[in-house]
Amino acid sequence: MEVVDGVLIGVAGTGLVVHQGNTLKDLTTAQVESLYSGKVSDWSALGLPKLPVIPLVREKGSSARTTFENYVYRGKPTYGGGVLEIQGGDQIRKAVAGQPGAIGMMGVTGDDAVPAGTRILTIDGIFPTARGSSTASRARAARRSRRARGSPQPRRRGRRR
Repeated sequence: MEVVDGVLIGVAGTGLVVHQGNTLKDLTTAQVESLYSGKVSDWSALGLPKLPVIPLVREKGSSARTTFENYVYRGKPTYGGGVLEIQGGDQIRKAVAGQPGAIGMMGVTGDDAVPAGTRILTIDGIFPTARGSSTASRARAARRSRRARGSPQPRRRGRRR
């Protein structure tokens, strides 16, 4: 039997950023889907002051958009008519920083990488960084394991007896 070691050479996450004036900290996957599908078109539906939501997506083929669509829509996006497609991460950052109602997807490469004028949100309590990626991976693996066993209970930590 041959043993293969893996070597981590880099980690990048895909996250959502909002204008720095937006006080929201976390969204559920269902809320993100509602914002991008157009079901929710005003931030007041999420308990914030009345302000139209301006959802921004990266261009087709970008890794940030592909990751976002796989996570939120399981690869089958259903965007609403108000979604604006923006070319490039720098343009997303600038657009979000300049529009108080904007929310945009972007690649996040470091644990402290917050573009000026914006704030990074967590999705389902997970921050889009190397640290958050490992947390998300463990959570997804636990959900798959429970589904495979047909058990709704979380797996206990420690040794099996």
